[in-house]
Amino acid sequence: MKKITSIFATLALLSTMSVSAQTTKPTTDQRVVALEKEVKTLNNDNSTLKSTVADLENRLNQLADRNAEYKKELDIRQVVDTMDIDGYRYQFQKAVGNLKNGNIDITVYVRNTGKSRSKYFSMAILKGYDQVPYKTFYFSFGQLGNNVLIENNQGMMLTITFEKIPTSTKRIDVLTINSYFEGGGLSEMSAVMHDLPIEWKDLPVETEEY
Repeated sequence: MKKITSIFATLALLSTMSVSAQTTKPTTDQRVVALEKEVKTLNNDNSTLKSTVADLENRLNQLADRNAEYKKELDIRQVVDTMDIDGYRYQFQKAVGNLKNGNIDITVYVRNTGKSRSKYFSMAILKGYDQVPYKTFYFSFGQLGNNVLIENNQGMMLTITFEKIPTSTKRIDVLTINSYFEGGGLSEMSAVMHDLPIEWKDLPVETEEY
């Protein structure tokens, strides 16, 4: 009798395991289907990302080509070395702007290739690419003012100071330097430079007055 009871118990256990296996099998299939869908979604996302990357690379190449064209145009029109009719040569050195007050100091190397005589610098005009003109009368050759004697084949550093220039001005479209020479009457001569870069810095504000 005990042996028969044991056999029935074993059969009942096997039946329960079979039912359990049949119950869990659909769940496993569902997981497989879900994983397949997830893999498909990831593949689609990957394809989308590849397409986006390719599009961005194409746009970057277009921008690089356009930037190269702009740079070529700027190089063609840039004038950093010029002369006036009096034989003075002007060579642009740098333009440094102060972010605190908008003042710009432009340094130009001035060399006299003509006669030895005094030169009077009267006014300078700066224009950004917005074509708004800014005038200044602040010239200095070191500790000297704007009236100097530069001997033949000699040169000096000239600093031209402009005040309250918008810090959004990144380049100077046109810089015009007007001057007279001693004994030349009111005949004004000009030196013109184009497309000069401005380097803006956070500098201390000087209290010195001109």
